[in-house]
Amino acid sequence: MATPLRNSRKSLPRDLSLVTSLGGHTRQHRYLAHVRSFFWLSVASIVAQVFVYFAVVFPFHRISLESVTIAIVALGAPVAINAMVLAAFRRHDSPIVSAVVVYSALFCAMVTIISASRTSISYGALSACAGIGLFLACAANYRFHILSGEKVRIIPFANADEVSALISGSRILTSEELENTTGEINFDVLLIDEHSYNSAEWTEFISRMHILGIDVISYKNYMERITGSVNIQNFELFHVVYSPSQMLYARMKRYLDLAFVLFLSPLLLFISSLTAIYIYARDPGPVFFVQIRRGYGNRPFRMYKFRTMFQGTQGGTTVSGDPRIIPGCGIIRKLRIDEIPQCLNILRGDMSLIGPRPVAEYVAKASIRVEPKYAYRCVVPPGITGWAQVTSGYASSVNEEINKLSHDLYYIKKFSFDMDIVILAKTAKTVLLGLGAK
Repeated sequence: MATPLRNSRKSLPRDLSLVTSLGGHTRQHRYLAHVRSFFWLSVASIVAQVFVYFAVVFPFHRISLESVTIAIVALGAPVAINAMVLAAFRRHDSPIVSAVVVYSALFCAMVTIISASRTSISYGALSACAGIGLFLACAANYRFHILSGEKVRIIPFANADEVSALISGSRILTSEELENTTGEINFDVLLIDEHSYNSAEWTEFISRMHILGIDVISYKNYMERITGSVNIQNFELFHVVYSPSQMLYARMKRYLDLAFVLFLSPLLLFISSLTAIYIYARDPGPVFFVQIRRGYGNRPFRMYKFRTMFQGTQGGTTVSGDPRIIPGCGIIRKLRIDEIPQCLNILRGDMSLIGPRPVAEYVAKASIRVEPKYAYRCVVPPGITGWAQVTSGYASSVNEEINKLSHDLYYIKKFSFDMDIVILAKTAKTVLLGLGAK
C-alpha cells in the first residue's frame, strides 16, 4: 500500500496537514499574540507623536510629503521595534524599567541614524515627542504584564476547586488532558501547588509544558499577582528575598524623595501658604494638626497635616458630610492638599513619599493585638501614599486595617521602582478624581 509520501506531487497538500497526519501537532503563535497586545497603544503613541511633531514644526517650517513620511518613519520605528522586543519578555518584575531602557535605546539609535544621514528633521520637535513615546511605551508594557484574559488551567490538588472559583475562566485539568501527550495545548498558564503534587508523577507533564512555552506558576504566586495582596497567615518576613536591584533602589529612594520635595518646593510653598491663610481665616488657631503615628522600626513620630476640622473636634473616624470639617476644607481633603505638610516629615527622615501609610499609635496597638504580623508593615519607612492606600482606601476599623495589611505586605515583598511608579500613577488618578477622601 502506498504511503502518503509516495503519492503524486499534485496530490500533496500545501497546508502542513501531511505533517499533522504523521503525528505532528500545532500550537498557538503566542509571540504574535503578545505583539498584538501592544497594537492600540502603539498606534496611539505614533499618532500622538506625529501630531505634536507637526504642531511644533508647523509655525516655523514648510510641511511637505517628504517631511511627513520621514517624521512618521522616525517616530514610528522605535515604537514598533519596542513592541516586538518587549513582547518577547513576558514574566519579570520590572516592566516599566525595561520599557524605559529599551525605548530610550531605540529612540537614541533613531536620532543617531537620522543625524548620520543628514536628513532634514527638527530635533527640537523630536525631543518634544520623546516623553510621549516613553510614557506610552511604559504604559503598554505594564498593561502587557497585567493583561487579563489569559487561559488558566490548574493541576489537581487539595483545594484546586477553591482556587479555580477565584480565577475567572480557569478550570482544573481532567485526567484525559493530563495523559494526552500529542494533543494541542490551548491555554497560557498552568498553576501548580508545589507542596502537594507528586514530582515523579508530574515531572514529565510539567517539563512538556515548559517546552511548549506554557507559564508554569505556583498558584499562590499567581493569586498574589492578580490580587496585589498576600495571604497573611502564610506570610513570613524571612521568606522575603531582595534582589541586588531592589537593594540598590532602597538606598537611592531617600535621595529621590529629597529631590522630589526640593524640586516641587516652590509650588508646594505657594499652595501651603494659601491653604494656611484660608484655614486661619475660617477658624483662627493652629493651622497644623499634629498626631503621633507609628513609623519606621515601630518607632513613634510626630506627623503633620493641615487642620481641616474646627478646633477641639479632631480625632476619631471621619464620615461623609462630617459637620466637624471646616466649610471649604472638604475640597482640600479630596485633593489631598492637607497632606502637603508631610513633606516636612520627608525632609526630617520620618517618612518617604511612598510606603505603608502610618497609623496612629492606638490603631497600631489595637491591630497588633489582633494580628501580630501587623508590626511587619513598619520594616520600611511609611509613606504619604502607598499600595494599600491606592488599592483598598481608608480603613475605619481594626478588621479593615488587617485587610489593608495584606496589601502592605505585598508592597514590602515586591518593593521596586516599578511598583512605586505604578503607585504614583494610581495616586494621581485618585487625587484628580477626588476618590476616597471624606
